[in-house]
Amino acid sequence: MIIAFEDIGVGSIDAVVATVVAASDADFRKQFGGPARVAVALAGLLAEAAKDRSSDHLVSAWDHPSMVDTWRAMCGTSIETRLPLVFNDDVPFDFRAMATRSLCGLSPGQGGADTAKSTHVAADCVFPQGSP
Repeated sequence: MIIAFEDIGVGSIDAVVATVVAASDADFRKQFGGPARVAVALAGLLAEAAKDRSSDHLVSAWDHPSMVDTWRAMCGTSIETRLPLVFNDDVPFDFRAMATRSLCGLSPGQGGADTAKSTHVAADCVFPQGSP
C-alpha cells in the first residue's frame, strides 16, 4: 500500500513537511536512526494523518470545462505576471489556482526552461534573502 502526498494534502501539513524533509535530507535520516527507521516512522505518521485530496483535485482542475477560459488566459502571460496573482486575495480563487499550477510547470505546454525559471522566480519571491 502507498500513501502519497495527494492523499494527505492539507489534512496534515506537518506530515507532508516531515516527509519532504526526511526524503530530501540524508543527514536528517542518519540523525534519526537511518532510512529504515525514518521510513517506518513516516509510514505511521502518514497512516494516522487526516486525509484531504482537495489539493489534488485542484491541481487537476485545469482540464475541467468550467476552467478552460481561465487556463487559456493564464497561458498567454509571463511568469512575472502570474506570480503576483497567486498571492492576491482580490483575484478569484480559480484564477489564483491556475496561476499557481502554471508556475509549477505541471500542465500541458509548460516545462523545460519555463519550469526552471518559474522555480527561481518563486523562490526569490518567497525567500528574498536566498533559498534555504
